[in-house]
Amino acid sequence: MTNDLKDQIAAILKEAEVERTARQQARHEEMRAREERGRQIEGQIRKWMEAAILPRLQQLSQAMPAAGSPAWDGTSGAASLVIKRTEAFPVDAEISVSIAPDPEIHHLYATFRVSILPILDDYHRESRMQLEVERPDEAALGRFLDEGVLRFARDYARMLRPASPYQKERLVVDPVCGMTIPVSEAVGSVLHRGAVFHFCVEECRRKFEGEPGRFAR
Repeated sequence: MTNDLKDQIAAILKEAEVERTARQQARHEEMRAREERGRQIEGQIRKWMEAAILPRLQQLSQAMPAAGSPAWDGTSGAASLVIKRTEAFPVDAEISVSIAPDPEIHHLYATFRVSILPILDDYHRESRMQLEVERPDEAALGRFLDEGVLRFARDYARMLRPASPYQKERLVVDPVCGMTIPVSEAVGSVLHRGAVFHFCVEECRRKFEGEPGRFAR
């Protein structure tokens, strides 16, 4: 009976060793598969950067005042665009687009992220979409990027409205007609007795210059 019990214990331990060896082999195979998927993904990400992401950031750069050039190091899965503040748009903005795989390298995630400072109003900060590694949909990625760019453009343009909190401290009153406008939308200004007066239209400016004493307050 003692030998029989010993044999059973040995069989259990042998089976456990076989299972452990099989797990190790499976891990090696999975690691090789991941490495191969990783190489494929790196090439796919570079392709998308060059064909889809950078061209859209370049178009945004050309359309926006005080925008720099898109930044990409040529190898990573992230690119960005910085827009400096101007007289009309008193904010600093950064748009970043990244593509990265999940830990198992089965899916890719594209992220469109926006940062606007100072934060005085609500805006859309981040969008994300999933792409399949085996069946990447470049058209869907293009639509996702277009939506992100246009959403940012709408949020950015909204800052020009007189009711925007970004314009609150930048409003002026036309001394001729009494209209309140953002200083960035004034058609001209006149210095009179040490004070600067802004005007909504040329007609108001001409009237003021004709009779400054009448309108200066």
